Amino acid sequence: MSALGSVTVPCPVCSVPLEIPATVSMGSVDYDKNEVALSVQGDPTAANEHVAAHATDEAGEQR
Repeated sequence: MSALGSVTVPCPVCSVPLEIPATVSMGSVDYDKNEVALSVQGDPTAANEHVAAHATDEAGEQR
């Protein structure tokens, strides 16, 4: 079972919230511990571009 959505995390440089598309899947169940394993897969493209823009800004170059 999986669900498509997004997660919002702050930029590590400027703290602007970045929305990252993600899929969360449920994996195995440990009935002894009442725990479910979760897997999160996301597309960090937009976040990577945002952070790369900070590196460009710091180098004094134009975006």
